[in-house]
Amino acid sequence: MTEEDESAERQLSGEAFVLTHVRHLLRPAKRAYRQMLTSLWLGNGGASLAVLSFIGVAWKDGKFPHQLLWPLTCFVLGLGSMGVGTGCYLLTIARAGRLSERAQDPLSFPMGSICGPTAKAGLTFKDWRTGSAILAAGFFVFGCSIGLVELWVSN
Repeated sequence: MTEEDESAERQLSGEAFVLTHVRHLLRPAKRAYRQMLTSLWLGNGGASLAVLSFIGVAWKDGKFPHQLLWPLTCFVLGLGSMGVGTGCYLLTIARAGRLSERAQDPLSFPMGSICGPTAKAGLTFKDWRTGSAILAAGFFVFGCSIGLVELWVSN
């Protein structure tokens, strides 16, 4: 084995080690990312239903609680941003899949459809779900904050 072959082999084993290490680090991050997306869907949806229920009960007694429209708006916008992010993500994946199907060999794959482990996990701002999740989290926190302020002010 020549010195060049040994050097190439060391480089490949080093790259394999790095890739294995990155995959090991990303495994819990992928799980946390999925949990975050699910929590934002459930949190904004549950909060919307809770506010709507409270509005319904208060309206039944003859007065409409206008101040609860602000938190409700935040939670609905959070749901909307999650829906838009998921839809755009699916369209992006479908487009990349169609373009990849046309590839004749590995070198003709579109560069936009090739991504590293962090992008596959969704941990990049190029992923529509990430941007929409950040927006939905902001709406959720803002809606909860407004709701708490409304409770403190009304009592």
